[in-house]
Amino acid sequence: MDDNTVARTVNQWEIPKLRKQIDLSRPVVLALIRTKGITDPTKNHQVVAIGYDYEPTTKDMMVYLYDPNHPGEQPTLSMNLSKPSQGIGLSQSSGEPIRGFFFIDYEPQTPP
Repeated sequence: MDDNTVARTVNQWEIPKLRKQIDLSRPVVLALIRTKGITDPTKNHQVVAIGYDYEPTTKDMMVYLYDPNHPGEQPTLSMNLSKPSQGIGLSQSSGEPIRGFFFIDYEPQTPP
């Protein structure tokens, strides 16, 4: 997918799922999309979203993450959802490249 299609998909499908789960006080596992295509999926990454702030007037959103690659820090994802057809300006506070993300449906399991 091109970057604008990824942005529209994140806005339309992934943001509502993320907000719903976090509003229910449930952390959310996210797959961060950093590469195009499937040539090297190891460049992508998984994190846990633990909260968010959303400003309805500007449609700015910040998602707070737990990222095992950044222990002791609280990285964030920042975006603006006002014109998703033109992109969402997604960025990660760690400076790593990011194209989009998707919600991973996860249910904790008690070990046997």
